[in-house]
Amino acid sequence: MEEYFKNKRVVVIGPANYLSLITKETKENIKNSDTIVRINRGFDLVEQYSSIVGKKTDVLYNNLLGDCINGGVLDPKKIASAEVKHIRTVPKSDIKGIAISNTTNIKNKETYMSLLDLQKNHKINTSIIDCNMFSNAARKVDCRPTTGFVALLDILSYLPTNLHVTGYSFYLGGVLKGYFGGKSPGGIFKTFGRSEDEEIERNFNSTRHVHANMWNYCKESFLTLENISFDPILTNILEMDSFSKEKYQKIIVNYSKSK
Repeated sequence: MEEYFKNKRVVVIGPANYLSLITKETKENIKNSDTIVRINRGFDLVEQYSSIVGKKTDVLYNNLLGDCINGGVLDPKKIASAEVKHIRTVPKSDIKGIAISNTTNIKNKETYMSLLDLQKNHKINTSIIDCNMFSNAARKVDCRPTTGFVALLDILSYLPTNLHVTGYSFYLGGVLKGYFGGKSPGGIFKTFGRSEDEEIERNFNSTRHVHANMWNYCKESFLTLENISFDPILTNILEMDSFSKEKYQKIIVNYSKSK
């Protein structure tokens, strides 16, 4: 992974819907970067929201669980045509995030065959975050870390010149519409019978991925690092004195008024 991250200017783009408020900043950071990283179904947002999130994807972090509430269904043709260079995944772990081996979360043949297609026909390889690193991350936040959270730790371990993080809200707010597939075939409504808003609330209240713990770790550990930066809204989120939806909404309102 050194070729993508070491001494590179890296931008990680999450799916938070506040990205629509900072389009200019996002485009500028993408333009000045060496490596663009997207998380799970964030790659699928490019087609609909390229004016907001850009088009380029160099590294895709995907948990390979293969459904709309996780990494989504991999489309080899779409991934290859987007010139994605590498897929990075997390190791299989227990509910607390403890991984005992470098094995993947792949549950179905379709995902396996898609990765094989990407490797054989397009030279796009897949690698796994080290299980010990993943487990250590889980212990730090006392829960199973999300793919988006552990991606930050993984990238930082390769010593980038700068890691810029944008589009992370820890589910204090919504995601760009369509992130969970909406009412499309294979989407959240037809697969699980719930709306995207219901899925956002479900994620926020998760006891497996405790977002307050991950927010607190980022707040305590990342704000003082010299080689990591955040979009203005995320900076304000990390500077909140408590993990609060009300305070998040106030940030969004104040930022919207300032534009």
